[in-house]
Amino acid sequence: MIKLLHTDNPDGGSVPVIVDSNHGGLRVSRFELSRGSVEGASGAFKAKAFFDTSDVSLEEAEEHEVYVWVNVLTEKWNARMMDFRPIRRIEDLAPSWDFATPSAGDGPVHAVLVQTSVQPNL
Repeated sequence: MIKLLHTDNPDGGSVPVIVDSNHGGLRVSRFELSRGSVEGASGAFKAKAFFDTSDVSLEEAEEHEVYVWVNVLTEKWNARMMDFRPIRRIEDLAPSWDFATPSAGDGPVHAVLVQTSVQPNL
């Protein structure tokens, strides 16, 4: 499922957030983007994704791997962030995840692409 959200742009105004959860992924209900200090780099990107697990059903497996990729698309750069966590039940998933990268991009933010994937760990 592809979903379009909007969030405050840390450079002013708002920015579109495209959420791709086509790979058995989680739906993202809200997304926040900001700038701050990350690993000593000022103006770096920080983000927070909030998940909607209301209709997620996991395939038969003892454990699943949840992946979330965040791409902040600036004028001349793609600032990437990623996290992955194993879960046994959907209730084990935190309702939101924090992301950070020391990258400040290159130019103003144009859009954000968030991709999620839930895979059985066979």
